[in-house]
Amino acid sequence: MSWLGFFLFVVLALILIWNGKDRYAKKDWLRCGVMLVCVLVGTLIIGFIFRWLSESWSLFSIERAQQLAAVWSMSFLCLWGVKLVLTLLVAIFGNIMKFHKTHNAENYPKIASTTDRFGPPLLVVAKVFVSLVSVLLFYGLWLD
Repeated sequence: MSWLGFFLFVVLALILIWNGKDRYAKKDWLRCGVMLVCVLVGTLIIGFIFRWLSESWSLFSIERAQQLAAVWSMSFLCLWGVKLVLTLLVAIFGNIMKFHKTHNAENYPKIASTTDRFGPPLLVVAKVFVSLVSVLLFYGLWLD
């Protein structure tokens, strides 16, 4: 069960990271907040389901039910957080460039040419880094 959960959440995280949707509009940020609320409500539902399975069908102990509920809930929260971190990195970099465009107009062409050349490889490096971090997160949750 633990290996299956590990691979499931790693694959979901990699799909979220590498899907190409890295810039959010205002409507997407609202959806991101709604997704956090859904994850938190889902945490309560998962907890009640595992407790019910523990008490009604005696599939496992209550302590094991609490542990499973915590692992599943944290896994969904980590999925949300991994995508948020990557999107925030892109948003911060975009805001820095907007700042330079308005307040540093004389040097902006130099900065823009540099970022056009080094920006896409740095985004790939950031995605690789976040991918490795997500593997470590799910390893710690599921296999430790």
